[in-house]
Amino acid sequence: MPTRTFREKPFPCYLCNCSYSSKSSLSSHEKKKHKENRIVPHYQYFSYIAEGIVKHFRAAFLQDVDSKLSFHRTTEGIKKFQWKFPEGLFYFLFSNELGFLYKPSIRKYYCVFKGESGYKQIGIIFRCKVWGRK
Repeated sequence: MPTRTFREKPFPCYLCNCSYSSKSSLSSHEKKKHKENRIVPHYQYFSYIAEGIVKHFRAAFLQDVDSKLSFHRTTEGIKKFQWKFPEGLFYFLFSNELGFLYKPSIRKYYCVFKGESGYKQIGIIFRCKVWGRK
């Protein structure tokens, strides 16, 4: 009788006990089962971030966003910004926000702010009430 060999599944889900044979299968699983995931399984390994670094980042981020904002009537609406910065800093600043998401299979973080309340919340996070005005 031939022995049946099981194919190893090298793509584990870090949020539950499932494992998948391809990264796309894992990604599909996350979209279905962990759609609005806020859990970052490795957050305990983040280093302490000094207040001076946070302060410097806040200023640099606001300056960059302010330079990218356009107030022309044809560009009103949704504004999308991508910024690369240390993982621990993103977690520190945004993990308690309602729009925070983490996708373990692609190791990406997201934080979405919508409407007037989102605009105000960004001002609170970055300690600048008039952050988007030119």
